[in-house]
Order: sequence, then C-alpha cells, then structure tokens
Amino acid sequence: MPEAKAKSNGPARPERPRVPLAALIRMFVVGVVAVVASAYAIWRYYTVPRAKMIVPAPTTTEIPAPDLEPTPNR
Repeated sequence: MPEAKAKSNGPARPERPRVPLAALIRMFVVGVVAVVASAYAIWRYYTVPRAKMIVPAPTTTEIPAPDLEPTPNR
C-alpha cells in the first residue's frame, strides 16, 4: 500500500536551497552599498556645479616647435 499513498500526494515538492547566513548578509550589504552609491552619484551629478575647464592662453614667449621635415641643403 505505500505505493498508493505516494501516488496520492502528487509529485515531490522541490527542496528549498540552503544559503549560508553570512553570504546572505554580504549580498544584502553589497546591494545596499550599490544603491546608495548610485543615488549619491545622481544627486552629485545634478546638484554640484562642475569645475571650470578653461585652459589659459599660451604666452607669446613660447618657442615654436621645429619643422619635422628636414630642409634640403644646397
């Protein structure tokens, strides 16, 4: 009769995977850090003014670069 009892219960239920608690906490902490970092990046992008990227004009006392092609000697 045990065979009839097993058939009446239907298919076996899947077993829940066992995850170590330390790994679960570590995944949660990494996820929270990622969300906080992305929120901070978006906040900083839209609220903090960017630094000026102005390059100073070259002075007139600079020495010009020499020609790369040699001049023919005659």
